[in-house]
Amino acid sequence: MTDYLAKKLAGCFLKWGAIQKDDMDLYVVGFDVVISTATTTIVILLTGVFLRDIVGAVIFLLCFAHIRSYSGGYHAPTRLRCLLITVWAYLISYGIARWMGRLVILLAAGSVVVLYCRAPVENKNKRLPAAWKQKNRIRTFYALAFWLVAAAVCSFMQTEITSQILATIAMVAVMILMVRRDSHEES
Repeated sequence: MTDYLAKKLAGCFLKWGAIQKDDMDLYVVGFDVVISTATTTIVILLTGVFLRDIVGAVIFLLCFAHIRSYSGGYHAPTRLRCLLITVWAYLISYGIARWMGRLVILLAAGSVVVLYCRAPVENKNKRLPAAWKQKNRIRTFYALAFWLVAAAVCSFMQTEITSQILATIAMVAVMILMVRRDSHEES
């Protein structure tokens, strides 16, 4: 579905003379990514509204996207499956944040170990040069440090935000553990 909309949108841009025919495929991919990202964001936010957890949904989106952008992890083969897995990750993190109490701290600590040992994990379709792997490893830990400090600061004000941040870090770790090294990484 997003592919169809991306092709239509790129076709309109081509018709208006905003892009060249040679660049059409590039724009289709770009529009597909934007449309699918926007769809996922809207679905997560609507789920947050339904659960009366809009702040938690926003925190999930910011934390999840920030850490995942550098750490990698499981990548679904289709946009629909990606959407469903992301919604699943939010719902699980919502449940963890609401019902695990202080145990979420232990879960987050274990997640930090997973991120330390496994990040960054490559996507088989998006290989990283060695220099980028090291940069992404460092960026993963900066992102992780940022969110852990944010969780610590929020713990003095609103524990729900702290729990959501820690639960989201745990979901990123789960995504990383879902990747089989032999199928996604070169030795």
